Amino acid sequence: MATYNGEKYLQEQLDSFLSQTRLPDELVISDDCSTDSTMQILHDFAKSAPFEVKIYQNEHNLGFVHNFENALKQTSGDIIFLSDQDDVWFPNKIEYVTNFAQQNTEYLLYMNDAEICLADGTPTKLTILKQILSLRFSEEKFAIGCCMAIRKDLRDMALPIPKFHAHDTWLNKLSNILEVKKVLPSVLQFYRRHGGNASNCIYSRTKRQTPLNLIIYKIMYKDNPCLELEQLNSEISALTKIIDSRLLNTPMIEKITQEINKINKMKLIRNQRSKIRSMPHIFRLKYVLKLLFSGDYKYYSGWQSAMRDLFF
Repeated sequence: MATYNGEKYLQEQLDSFLSQTRLPDELVISDDCSTDSTMQILHDFAKSAPFEVKIYQNEHNLGFVHNFENALKQTSGDIIFLSDQDDVWFPNKIEYVTNFAQQNTEYLLYMNDAEICLADGTPTKLTILKQILSLRFSEEKFAIGCCMAIRKDLRDMALPIPKFHAHDTWLNKLSNILEVKKVLPSVLQFYRRHGGNASNCIYSRTKRQTPLNLIIYKIMYKDNPCLELEQLNSEISALTKIIDSRLLNTPMIEKITQEINKINKMKLIRNQRSKIRSMPHIFRLKYVLKLLFSGDYKYYSGWQSAMRDLFF
């Protein structure tokens, strides 16, 4: 668990750990220099919890990604559950996911569904997976960290988290590349939306999303070409280090290598798109159509990316 000024909802999440039909072996918490009563709540909980609670407080603020990274580094279990500070787990979550993981050891990341609720805990009758499917996304897009349980092997491959990436999107991306992700359709927790959440992806919203919402989102999305190139370079560097670590078998190395080749292709296309964006709008159509008909926009958001290059 990663915490930061979480006093408002933290106790409810901690209490949901106590109600589990299969208690955790340990709870590892990394706090990012909270200035409210978060630390007091945590220490009070640790005194009476029927399992080991390890609390680490950063010397200076790291941000939520590296705060989670710090927590992951301190874990000792084979199956590691990621937890936010403001949700509520259903009593059977740990038991259900652990049982499935023990029977299906070929996967390294397990995702459970979650019901989206309002700040006061009122259910919306929407789940994250329903929103994803309503948007016509594939399950590969499901990357909400608090719904993840990962094996130690995936943690060892994924750390350190590369620059310009969130911890959960990187874990998700790596598991998709290696084809070791399993989405469990069971709703095993509430996912609270209160306006102060660290993430706000389109499929976590409290109103039902449709393909039209996605089209508008993709067209209006303000991308940053320079930042994207830096992200792609950081991915190549991280994936290369994973190959060099010798943590992978031969089929996994082949998958990682294919992904590196794909990213290099994306870099070339990104450079072409940047050149198009630098042109006056009146001259862009020819080059946008060339990329569109060559199929290169498939590496991004298809014709929605073409629209951005044409008009923005």
